[in-house]
Amino acid sequence: MINFEFPFDDIWGVILLFLLAAILALQVMFVLSTKNLSPTRKAIRMGLNILFLISVAMLILAPYAEKESVAIKILVYDGSNSREAAQYWKDSLGLPEMITIDDYEGKRNEVFLLGHNFQPEDLAKLHGSSVEWFSDFKVREFTNLHWEGILRQGEMQTVRGNLEFTEATEISIHFGDEKLDSLLLSPSEHNFKLQFQAKASGRNELSLRVNGEEKGLIRFFAVPNAALHYNLLFSYPDMEIRRLAEWLGRQGQDLSSSIQTSTEAQQTARTGAETAQFYITEPTMANTPAIKQAAEKGASLLFTNFDNPETQILQINRAFGTRFQLNRLSQEGNRQIESNLTALPYRMTEKSNQWEFFDGAFAYQELGGIKIGVSLLENTFPIAFQGDTVRYGEIWDQIFNPMRPAEGDYFSIQQPVFSNLAMDFEINSPNSLEEVIFEQDTVFLGSSAINSFVKKGKWIPSGEGWIGFADSLEVYVYGEEFGQAYQNHLISHFIKHQHSSRTTESITEKSAPSPWWLFGLIVISASLLWVEPRVNN
Repeated sequence: MINFEFPFDDIWGVILLFLLAAILALQVMFVLSTKNLSPTRKAIRMGLNILFLISVAMLILAPYAEKESVAIKILVYDGSNSREAAQYWKDSLGLPEMITIDDYEGKRNEVFLLGHNFQPEDLAKLHGSSVEWFSDFKVREFTNLHWEGILRQGEMQTVRGNLEFTEATEISIHFGDEKLDSLLLSPSEHNFKLQFQAKASGRNELSLRVNGEEKGLIRFFAVPNAALHYNLLFSYPDMEIRRLAEWLGRQGQDLSSSIQTSTEAQQTARTGAETAQFYITEPTMANTPAIKQAAEKGASLLFTNFDNPETQILQINRAFGTRFQLNRLSQEGNRQIESNLTALPYRMTEKSNQWEFFDGAFAYQELGGIKIGVSLLENTFPIAFQGDTVRYGEIWDQIFNPMRPAEGDYFSIQQPVFSNLAMDFEINSPNSLEEVIFEQDTVFLGSSAINSFVKKGKWIPSGEGWIGFADSLEVYVYGEEFGQAYQNHLISHFIKHQHSSRTTESITEKSAPSPWWLFGLIVISASLLWVEPRVNN
């Protein structure tokens, strides 16, 4: 089937065709009306005119033919794989052909991609093909890495990934000489998760190591915390609560505490303060108007000091619509969480939109913009009395920081972000944001179809290093520091976003004459038209 690719609108293409036809008709009439030419010369001159005009028309209208052909299954491999290794994969997959990416001509085939050492210009050859990727990563290299690029100060950072290795391997994260977390993996394990607290505000750069050898830096930005007012509301402040109030005061926190019965709490709760509110109370206060009003104003609520957990958890669920659920682990006394730290003999059941710590002894749920938590921990104060005030503070920071009330716009950016690769991000904001500025780039936002407070954007960074955005935030853009993770991200991004017909049955190929061949035909026919009248009969 013959088609044309008009370089302009169809109407102009039609006009051009009529114009060429008119010129051809005039030429034919002029040749036929010439009396001093023999029939043979008239035929030659008309033929040359027809050839010249057809060549011009073909060059302008770009005709091409389409034909259906069967898609070929082919193994395409990179330069890091030997021909012997590629042959092994070809035979294992039962493929008829194999070729290096350098020699591949970019036909739309069913491609089985082997290796990881591909550049963007290599992947461009695969556009429109059906691609299945088989990675062949090196030992002791990270093939996947993920962590949050923006956190609140004090929140828990989680680094997840995959590491290829053949022997027992320790993965660790370090801040200077301090080891923040580590994990020993057996040869049968490849996925890992490291957790630590983002203590410092601003830029954070931590060393990720494998068996003590640094493999790269984990970089993220921690947003400083805004002012927060803590309210302690209990019917009887035991030693645990008194020690907590003392510790908050020493931290310089804005604090108020009340000793009240649930009846007295009907009219007393500090809800008119300008700063964000965080209430620490007991389950019996869950149904009081004071706590309900605090929740309506966006305060975070932490319930502790349980004496009948199963019944009181149900009361909290009914009061706020939460979905906390307990699993009883023992009929005996408290269970040991760690040295000098115990909890009631229950574990919180893991559920979506809930986060749990301390082996399920503490959990919180985000519901309608507020955070509601329950703590089954018992007697943390002995840790402080024994002189370990650092550990005591870490325990309560791990509870308080994730539950902080929403403070302004919250950005979610998944690291690592690589130069020249698209970065998707989200913003949870009550404000009507329409754009975000990354240095000199303006990114326009779209709203989520599920949550009107969530905006989404896509940005392609061109440089490397720390990049400022949204006035006071920063994101780090990597080059190829985590080499194999970069390659994995590059290839996965290409496969995800390419527009392929994904057909394995047949493909449609275009066949068009070379423009240089047509240009040569025009020159030759024009030359013959000039020479022909000058040749004697």
